[in-house]
Amino acid sequence: TGDNTYVIRTSYPPDVPLEMTATGDIGVYVSAILKPHVAKLTAPVLALSEPCTMRQMVASISKAAGKRIIYEQASVEELEKENRGFVPMMGEMYGYFEEFGFCGDMKIVNGKELGVGTEEVTGFDRFVGEQDWGFWFKE
Repeated sequence: TGDNTYVIRTSYPPDVPLEMTATGDIGVYVSAILKPHVAKLTAPVLALSEPCTMRQMVASISKAAGKRIIYEQASVEELEKENRGFVPMMGEMYGYFEEFGFCGDMKIVNGKELGVGTEEVTGFDRFVGEQDWGFWFKE
């Protein structure tokens, strides 16, 4: 925008959590899965670092980048006019998450059931704080 405010726009609702996984956390889950007491998993493992809403994500990025960033929800149709390509696919994915949740009705094993504590995984604030935001905001 003209007032040095940056806008992140997607079709995802601002207050519905998305499931996040920092790639560096995958080893924490693999280690937990390989422990003898978990040898007989009965469902897929959902390796999550932290659920986070778009509003929370944008606030974290804004703080870490030191820039005023806001979130705007837009329709898939609006976004298609601005950005061609993967917008329809992302809109369908977000629609599924909003309607059914990240895993639908599929039974999953989560980190808590594996003994993975929240202190062992990377929260979103920490993740964005470790990024080089200067790359995205070249003056």
